[in-house]
Amino acid sequence: MFGAIKIDFVKEVININNIDVSTAWYIGDILYDFELAQKIRYKHVIISNGHHTFDRLKESASNVVKNLMRITDIIKYFFKKKP
Repeated sequence: MFGAIKIDFVKEVININNIDVSTAWYIGDILYDFELAQKIRYKHVIISNGHHTFDRLKESASNVVKNLMRITDIIKYFFKKKP
């Protein structure tokens, strides 16, 4: 139940604020955040300072960092890959 509420809330925030999901990033700290980012088609970064360990998150999510300072590395890497 909570998951559906969170997805609806995020979609509402996207619509109300006219957020362009092609340029936005979803930052979270649990596997559910990764799953939510996929459902709403956001690029994502998952920080391993939440409920799940770095190794557990890395099994499922591709962009996992150990601390907030590493988020910029992921985002910079993404923009380097774009033509």
